[in-house]
Amino acid sequence: MVNISLGMDHSLIMETFLIVIIGGLGNMWGALLGSLIFGLTQSLGILVWPQFGIAFPYLAVVASSSSGREGSEVDVVTGR
Repeated sequence: MVNISLGMDHSLIMETFLIVIIGGLGNMWGALLGSLIFGLTQSLGILVWPQFGIAFPYLAVVASSSSGREGSEVDVVTGR
């Protein structure tokens, strides 16, 4: 159970944004898959390194999306 407190919105917004990044915007099944990946990665991170377990999902996204979701490079100026 989670207690409600002031300033709690920042952590919830960050977690939700990360799930949307993983699953894709407007994709219901992607959001479900993203939330499962987020939860499993966070739980595994807490098991491996309890002090920094919360950071594992963020590090996983940074490590996996370095070249984009499709694996192709995109030019910032032209978008191709």
